[in-house]
Amino acid sequence: MADFFGAMTSAPNGAPAQSISTHATIDFGGLAGAVRLHSCPAAVPQLAFLQLTPAGSNLFRVFLSREPVHQSVLGPTDALNRLNWSLSVLSGFATIPVIEQVENAQPQATLSVSTPGAWSIDLRVDRPILLLAIYQVVANPNLLAADGSQLAASPSDRASAPGIMPPISRVPVKPQTTLQGVDLRYDTFAGTFVLDAKTDIDVQMGLDAVKKRVIRRLISTPGGFYHLRDYGVGLRNKEVYRTTQLSTLQTRVKQQVLQESEILDAKVQVSLVAQNTLVVSLTAKTQTGAGFEMQVTAPQSGPIRVV
Repeated sequence: MADFFGAMTSAPNGAPAQSISTHATIDFGGLAGAVRLHSCPAAVPQLAFLQLTPAGSNLFRVFLSREPVHQSVLGPTDALNRLNWSLSVLSGFATIPVIEQVENAQPQATLSVSTPGAWSIDLRVDRPILLLAIYQVVANPNLLAADGSQLAASPSDRASAPGIMPPISRVPVKPQTTLQGVDLRYDTFAGTFVLDAKTDIDVQMGLDAVKKRVIRRLISTPGGFYHLRDYGVGLRNKEVYRTTQLSTLQTRVKQQVLQESEILDAKVQVSLVAQNTLVVSLTAKTQTGAGFEMQVTAPQSGPIRVV
């Protein structure tokens, strides 16, 4: 008896196409000889990425070489399981989107990559796919094709594509209070939250909350908040003020105070007293008809005081 093994066949371009092992057994018992051939089945082609493309402002479409398993969002080898996909940003100023849902597994009749039997599946993400960024999707090695074939190794387990949406311009918004006029109690000068008897963060309502917001405007530096370029007066201690500045400063204070939605009207007086100490006196009337008075003192030495 003698054994012979066939060689690996090649594709037209010279790359290996499939490996076929042929086992020939020759029986020398007969005069003419008998040859029995047994052929092992060809290796099953692997599941592989073909391409990635944005299919909407929040949607990536993944093209695969064959039908993937797509039965359950919890299946460990299932393409509908979002944990079997990972997304990253290769370049550009964009944050990494979170895959929220995988859906619409379906065969594809037309593709820029001509591959019979190709399928597509959609990855829905939580934010716009930005134009100036390059995104990459990588499949989990657990992913299987419907015929049982495994996912190909890198780089055939991933694909990249640019985004399609222009960056979103952010519009400055006016500061809003929490729970319709209820603020967390915050000590502006100490820089700490104030706790109540139960050691929870205390809240402020009514005139107390309005006064706190007015003080915050007076001592905040203009431009200190990126999204609120015109917010604040910038009163500071140890600052040298001149009488020629008082009229402009008084106008600025009144303008800022009136930007608080609860303030209906305000009267402001700004003056310099002994040792170049700045004094801002404020009388305000709220939308509810209640009123309050406040005096802010910015001395050359010591902290700002509010009475």
